[in-house]
Amino acid sequence: MNAGDCKKLAWDLLLEDSTEWISMNGWKTKHPNNNLNYSEYLIAFAQYYPYGPEYFIFGGMYKVEKIQPEVFNAPGYILTLMDDYQEYRKRLIIKTEKPIGRNLYNRRYESVQSQLNPEIYELAPDT
Repeated sequence: MNAGDCKKLAWDLLLEDSTEWISMNGWKTKHPNNNLNYSEYLIAFAQYYPYGPEYFIFGGMYKVEKIQPEVFNAPGYILTLMDDYQEYRKRLIIKTEKPIGRNLYNRRYESVQSQLNPEIYELAPDT
């Protein structure tokens, strides 16, 4: 999954602790599937391409705050990395039952659980 115009993979941005990782996750469009309007928190994962399309690495848990006035086609949210589960960031790898592709973007926790049946695959000792 590429991160917009920068043509880097999401995992690369996460690994580099790039500010583009936050921008990518806080992006907002007028399409209702590309926003966090009704979310208090974001649990972010990046596709972990070294293992395959059904593997994702934990990118952190974020508090979501909507930018006012609304911004579209740009980062529309302030995402604050929470201390919760910080020790698993860039270490926890989950595996889903099937490859996903782009349709995983901005999904509700319940739908991920029921449709993809994720499981913990690995907890790496370090990044």
